[in-house]
Amino acid sequence: MMRADERRDLVERSPWLVRALGVVRDSGLPNAWIGAGAIRDLVWSERYGTGFDPSSVRDVDVVFLDAADLSRHNDDRATRRLISAWPEPPWEAKNQAAVHTWYRAKFGGGPVAALHTHR
Repeated sequence: MMRADERRDLVERSPWLVRALGVVRDSGLPNAWIGAGAIRDLVWSERYGTGFDPSSVRDVDVVFLDAADLSRHNDDRATRRLISAWPEPPWEAKNQAAVHTWYRAKFGGGPVAALHTHR
């Protein structure tokens, strides 16, 4: 298992990922985070592969929490905002506050509670 300081070191040594994190931070999206997939790609490639190649990243999932607008258009606007700041990564933004509006239809099962922050 990789220690947190080892992961942080890998991220800090990746100019591409540092830039992606900066774009998300500066995007103005509320409570926005890069999903684990891009981090997994970096860690796996550096530890077990031939090194991290940003061009092999299929998507950069960005989650954010905006209870004021649960529409699919909000996801699209958020994705366009990220692309306008840096077109290179394959951004894909999803408002986690809206998951309860579509999750059951897509994946089945019972109702899903709305997500919110604890701030």
